[in-house]
Amino acid sequence: MADFKRNTAKICKISELTNGKFIKKEGWDPSYIITSYGKIFRVNLLGVIVSKNINDCVVDDGTGKIVVRSFNSDVNAEIGNPVIIIGKPRVFNNETFINSEIIKKIENTGWIAYRKKEFTLRKKVNVEESTKEYVHEAKEEVVTEEKYNNEKTESLENLSNAEKVIKLINELDSGDGANIEDIISRLNVVGAEKLIKSLTEEGEVFEIKPGKLKVM
Repeated sequence: MADFKRNTAKICKISELTNGKFIKKEGWDPSYIITSYGKIFRVNLLGVIVSKNINDCVVDDGTGKIVVRSFNSDVNAEIGNPVIIIGKPRVFNNETFINSEIIKKIENTGWIAYRKKEFTLRKKVNVEESTKEYVHEAKEEVVTEEKYNNEKTESLENLSNAEKVIKLINELDSGDGANIEDIISRLNVVGAEKLIKSLTEEGEVFEIKPGKLKVM
């Protein structure tokens, strides 16, 4: 069986998605949007919900608005709430939207100020170079019933350690984040670094500065 890898959710602004070029790939190759900061396979963005219904909402981040669709669960946030969104950019009938994996209300608005700082640290890329044919190791996820059940089982198996990581971060965080090495030492399980990386990519925890983690 092939070794599947999930693409990192990259921080971005809504205007970068709506003004970018969507590249639709066939088969196992993942689709993406080309922006001035590189290819976006999965997004990590912050915004405020300005309208919603049961399974989708419209989010505004000050640079534009975008529809966020949640096919697997309700949108557990209200109009006016700031939220973090992890998901995949898609285009249908020339409209860019996000197929969400996570829509989570932001309780600590300090994350919004921190995100603004993150934006200043990004570097633009050569857009012409980015438009060249791209071969990527990661494969687009096709969710079959068997795959869903397998992933659900894996999630249940890993849930305990994931909860331990989040609990340790909260315990060790004195205000400026918890030290990653301390978390790994206290957790004392095989694959701790991989687990922390996975939680970071999913937006459950954030590396606020090198070696320091906080819980969203």
